[in-house]
Amino acid sequence: MKPRLAIVTPAYMPAEAFGGPVRAIAAISRVLKDNGCSVRVFTTDVMDPALPKSVHRPASFDTIQGIPVERLHPISFIAGYWITIALFWRLMRGSYDIIYAHCARSFQLDIATLVAFLRRKELIVAPHGSIYSYEVLDSSSTRSLYLIHNAILKLVFRQASKIVASSQEEVRQISRFMGNAKKIVLIPNFIEESEFSQLPKAGNFRHRHGLDRNAKIILFVGRLNRIKGVDIVIRAFAGLIKSLDDVWLVLVGPDGGELEIISDMIKWTRCDNRIIITGALYGSEKIEAFVDSDIVVMPSLYESFGIVALEAFACGKPVVGSRVGGLQELIIPKRTGLQFEPGNHEELCMILKSLLGMPDFLKSMGANGREYVLKEFSNRVVGQQIIGVCEEVMRAHPLGATN
Repeated sequence: MKPRLAIVTPAYMPAEAFGGPVRAIAAISRVLKDNGCSVRVFTTDVMDPALPKSVHRPASFDTIQGIPVERLHPISFIAGYWITIALFWRLMRGSYDIIYAHCARSFQLDIATLVAFLRRKELIVAPHGSIYSYEVLDSSSTRSLYLIHNAILKLVFRQASKIVASSQEEVRQISRFMGNAKKIVLIPNFIEESEFSQLPKAGNFRHRHGLDRNAKIILFVGRLNRIKGVDIVIRAFAGLIKSLDDVWLVLVGPDGGELEIISDMIKWTRCDNRIIITGALYGSEKIEAFVDSDIVVMPSLYESFGIVALEAFACGKPVVGSRVGGLQELIIPKRTGLQFEPGNHEELCMILKSLLGMPDFLKSMGANGREYVLKEFSNRVVGQQIIGVCEEVMRAHPLGATN
């Protein structure tokens, strides 16, 4: 008998403004459903972390790709900790065997852990890279809140039957945090093959933005903020256009609270006539941006995994990324892309200049990337690992099915 799962997360589709974690959680939910598991999602009605109090909210009950979704409105917002007291009662009354809870340092994960303890349910926890992310934040108050929450997170990990890490870097982080690695299982994020099996015809994105087919496009996809390294790629691009003509930087992603700063930076570096900011793009429009790009750049200061790299590979594009976190594992130097020292815009500039002069090499790395992602990071491959973990938890601890 396949397990019944309650998926608990602070955000769920179509809240793509949250980035990689929300897409990963939705993909995991679909894999479980497609493999015969009963799945129900419990989440908040927040669609954008930059606008948590927006009055434009989705329905409280919904069905997304055959998966029932219950959304609760937070009664309070404390530095990204969105309090949904009603979640406790929904989970206490629900019928399921396993709670699969996502996103460390969230109220939803903490409540899911409490319910798992009270109801003796099995708990699988997926932190999604938020263990040590506070180390790159400037705000001492925000960092203090993270540190205070460490005590709660240790209790969460102690209660969990399994802790899912998406990369070796995250395995190391969780091991360092817990002091051991017994419960940790490595399951990478993945792409859904069907989404990338038939790529759109090249030229759609260029036509939409008035770019010539011979123009070179450097593409950034992600939340527009410092942690994602937007300032680094702008500085690199400012140096690049001093010696190269007809090259464009395209920034795709929602505002991470620093759009005004980024816009000012673009002006004083005198790049404003060569940089396009599209805002957030989803679905086919985002894939069209990948398809029409020459290089995808990921200059992040922190990246536990980097699902954008998988999407770029799936579209046949090489990735130039900073040597941090999971990007170090995904980007195979000179095979699927190149790496550079985090924060070093001069090194990034030199790499981009060199690669743009080697179109055949770019195409070769792009082809390698597509082969690599379909072989190692597809729902077909990774999905079996997810099902295996759930079934292992049920075999080892069958208590969840009895109450």
